[in-house]
Amino acid sequence: MPNKPRTKIRGVRVPDELWEDAQKIAKARGEDVSAEIRAGLERYVKRNRNLLD
Repeated sequence: MPNKPRTKIRGVRVPDELWEDAQKIAKARGEDVSAEIRAGLERYVKRNRNLLD
């Protein structure tokens, strides 16, 4: 399957206004909201990795 995604799709609840603002900002910056969400989660995990021990 050539277009098979490499990661699973996750569902999160986000208020409409926050999502719409994020979409507008990402578009203006030439970015992707999904990529920014992943980057935010990576920072969160990195800062709290000590809790995984």
